[in-house]
Amino acid sequence: MKKHIINTIVTCLVVLFSVQQLSAQKGGIGGGGGGTITISGSNNVYQNDTKTYTATPSSGLSIYQSLWSVTGGTIQSQSTTSVTIVWTTTGNQTITFEATQTNQGYMQENYAVTVSALVAPPTPNTPIIASQNCSSATLTSNGNPPSGVTWYWQGTNSSGTSTSYHGTGNYTASSTGTYYIRARNNTSGLWSAGSASVSVTLGIIGGTTWYADYDGDGKGDPNDSVVQCGQPANFVSNSNDLCPNDNSSNSNGCSSPISLSNENYVYNITPQVAVTSIPSNVNTNNDYLKTITYFDGLGRVKQSIAIRQSPTQKDIITHSEYNSLGQLEKEYLPYVPTTTGSDGLFRTNALTSTNSFYNTATYQNTTNPYSQKTIEASP
Repeated sequence: MKKHIINTIVTCLVVLFSVQQLSAQKGGIGGGGGGTITISGSNNVYQNDTKTYTATPSSGLSIYQSLWSVTGGTIQSQSTTSVTIVWTTTGNQTITFEATQTNQGYMQENYAVTVSALVAPPTPNTPIIASQNCSSATLTSNGNPPSGVTWYWQGTNSSGTSTSYHGTGNYTASSTGTYYIRARNNTSGLWSAGSASVSVTLGIIGGTTWYADYDGDGKGDPNDSVVQCGQPANFVSNSNDLCPNDNSSNSNGCSSPISLSNENYVYNITPQVAVTSIPSNVNTNNDYLKTITYFDGLGRVKQSIAIRQSPTQKDIITHSEYNSLGQLEKEYLPYVPTTTGSDGLFRTNALTSTNSFYNTATYQNTTNPYSQKTIEASP
């Protein structure tokens, strides 16, 4: 009978110990010691985001060992009180933190996270060339980005990811090319799949007003102009030519009316177009051929001039020479004076000028530019 009593007491002690141990474990799950654990970190994330979360124990609670687990993501690294997770699956996910060893027993805390799918922002509207000159163009965005999205200029890189040039500001294009603007989600950092673009060609818009100078006198026709960055052929920057078909050294581009020498002469004007009358100053119009022949007192030709009929619109002068008996002895080749002006006037230096004109390499340094007659002496 005494032995039976001892066995009963031992059994009761073992059962009592087991119940107390189980009670301690159950209290640890809920923080039976009064301690709490707070998890902090982003609870709204995007797919493929990498985020770090921290478990912070309340005062008096010490965590010696822990275990992190997650749904919808992959743990990259973890320590006793922190974890880094790559979120891979969209939806409502859960982070579980188990404090397996603390000074208050086993404890567990869950943290809800919403994972959203990555959505690329829409491509911006096509930008606009606000202004342009020869060396640069000012570009501006077209409209405004959606909420949560920022536009950025990418220069000539269609797939650029630069955030240096905000799309709400103007962008200066300093060379010819295609320029791009791209959208970026402010939260996820995701860029738009495409870029909006505008093509810029410098050197064709803006610049100087140039005036036609087809007569080559250095003065431009005010009624014939172009605007270009570079000077085109046969154009000048002034518009002083009031006679665009008249190569003149006068400031207005018009030749002065012909003032003929005080000699005996015959002046011929031959229209090249149908006319009903001859204008008073035909020297400003190439529709008329003008010639003058000067004679001496005996009616002999001294000099013939084709007025302004050379390719450079200078006179073409032909000198005649007579012997001591008054007979035409030398007929000289025509020459063109080296200077402008004196149109139609008798040249007193025609002989010297003719010899100088032909005594050059262009004409094999000819010293006798004339034909000479041998005249039999009079009886």
